[in-house]
Amino acid sequence: MPGPSTLNNTEHPTKLREPIAATSPRPPSPDLVTAIGTEITSDLPNAEEIRVATPIFPYTTVCTVKTTVANETIMGTGVLIGEGTILTAAHVLQPRQYPKATAVQVSQGPWGQNLMQIRAWDVAPGWVDHKRPEDDLGVIWFNGDWPTLWPLVALYPAEALEPKTCMVTIGGYPAREQSTQLFASSNPLAQVDDERIAYWLDTDNGQSGSPIFLGSRDKPSRYIIGIHTDRKENSPTVDGKATNSGVRINEAKFNLIQHWLEQA
Repeated sequence: MPGPSTLNNTEHPTKLREPIAATSPRPPSPDLVTAIGTEITSDLPNAEEIRVATPIFPYTTVCTVKTTVANETIMGTGVLIGEGTILTAAHVLQPRQYPKATAVQVSQGPWGQNLMQIRAWDVAPGWVDHKRPEDDLGVIWFNGDWPTLWPLVALYPAEALEPKTCMVTIGGYPAREQSTQLFASSNPLAQVDDERIAYWLDTDNGQSGSPIFLGSRDKPSRYIIGIHTDRKENSPTVDGKATNSGVRINEAKFNLIQHWLEQA
């Protein structure tokens, strides 16, 4: 099996809030991954007691994003992936039916707390003209400090991300809670292809741009394998059940993110 890579440095959602037990399918071995970010040496303390109500790493790197587009306000989620760099969904910064956002604000954590000084933002090239779901990836650059500990954007071989075996978790800020409460949902992957991943996870408006971590809700890993972008209306049905879906970190996206990090 190929080895991994790492870079150092509109309606109510499907109700799947309860994760499968932490003893259920484990994520692929870290030995398979290539990642971008800073190597983390410490493990999560007392992981079995983690509650999202008191976020700890890696949930502490998840942020709220507020954009102004055509005089409308859009709420989303993002994740710190490196110094001065936040990864999110392209449609948070440039919605499908609108031009690029005219203003972007980011809170370090719940909305309204620790507003960041935004320097610039951008979206994947394929999103600008064609709005391809596969290119629904965006970046925000900011000035100032944030904790020096961040997750790793991970490139795993597709065959290592086994549907119904590989556990994943989404952590984000739903707009129904005024983007002030972090929610996380866990379940195995439902479907994987070269550019997209689908999952039986509970999501809601405001969580677009949320990181997709390997691992269960109470034991998330430091590895991000994708970004959540779509609710069930725009996602595949797998085994007769609706899914939500996102952009998978494949080689092309991995290289794009590396390029964005170098611009920080």
